[in-house]
Amino acid sequence: MHSIITPKEIIESRNKHDKNICLLKLSLNNVRNSSNTKYPTSYIPITFTNVDGKDVPINIKFNNQIISSRAKPPASVSIEDAKDVRIVHRKITDADLDNSDYPRNKHDELLRLNSEFIESLNIIADEYIRAVEELLENKQKQVKLNKNKTVNCFRQTHRNASESEILEDLKRDNDNKIVDDNQQIELEHPLFRFKLEADFRTKKIGRNMYGLKTIEAEKNNKFMYTVFDARKSNKSSDYKAVPAKIITSSIVKGKKVNVPKDLTIMNAGKFITNLSLTGGKIIFDSVCVSKSGISLMNKYNELHVWPHKVITMKVMNEDDMHGMSMLGTDGYVDEVVDEDEPNNNNSKKNISNKSDNDEQFLDEPADDSEHADDSEPDDNQDNVDN
Repeated sequence: MHSIITPKEIIESRNKHDKNICLLKLSLNNVRNSSNTKYPTSYIPITFTNVDGKDVPINIKFNNQIISSRAKPPASVSIEDAKDVRIVHRKITDADLDNSDYPRNKHDELLRLNSEFIESLNIIADEYIRAVEELLENKQKQVKLNKNKTVNCFRQTHRNASESEILEDLKRDNDNKIVDDNQQIELEHPLFRFKLEADFRTKKIGRNMYGLKTIEAEKNNKFMYTVFDARKSNKSSDYKAVPAKIITSSIVKGKKVNVPKDLTIMNAGKFITNLSLTGGKIIFDSVCVSKSGISLMNKYNELHVWPHKVITMKVMNEDDMHGMSMLGTDGYVDEVVDEDEPNNNNSKKNISNKSDNDEQFLDEPADDSEHADDSEPDDNQDNVDN
């Protein structure tokens, strides 16, 4: 079993040790290089110095954390090329909770736990950037750096400004400008993105052991589920982890029945919804150096989810809707849509940067990570260009 560290322990460690000492250590004597000579990639194992001064793996156990997005694949790749879905954590506010189903008498505790978790993630992000800057400065022989030395981070602190925002900002005096020299705007609350892996062939959420096909893996008990339904882990199930399922309707022998289906890249967001309560383990195992730059590898090793109902944004009241009914016309006819038609919203030829109702969606650059194994070029903020 992997050793674990908690958000509280990460904070205690940073508070105890000398601020001039970087707590995230790069194991340069254990660098693993890929065999792909066309797209060379190096993986540098990492550890974190705990409060006792021991260097331990960064396996963060967390609990009772409200997420700030539904699960969805990266916008920079097509569904066909997606290898995971991403989930966002950020600082939760009173307004978030007021818009939720969480009891008011639980708000203070949820805010406290969230604040502790976000503080620990900021520490990991800061220590990672610091360690990589030292690597770049010292030019270690164990790692062959590429021309692209951009430091990508799982933490996003800025977003790209729109043309209208840039033009509007030109009218402000220097003390009130919000667009920086890189034509970006600082986020009120940084976003932290984490990967939830899927089987590349079937898009099923989980890990396929030993490279087996999914059917073979399941038959031989080698497919590992990573998302579990927290509602079903209770006394009646002896508190065992129950793999999460999506319930769909199907016609069987002329009758409508409910059929449970495994989570996939396409449907994971229907179960892992915005404001869901989560717990589990996040692993940071290595720093990846590739043509895409330098990235901190991360993933959920396991994720337990208590889903939250989908929040519908409603700004129109009954009077507003009645007014529309008085002015609307009857000329539009509903279009019949073929449900089997592939969804092109995430295709490479049609990448949308529009925001969803449940999260702030930010611009992401092109991704060539299929060549650089699991590097993370789409987490494009907190960049340090060298």
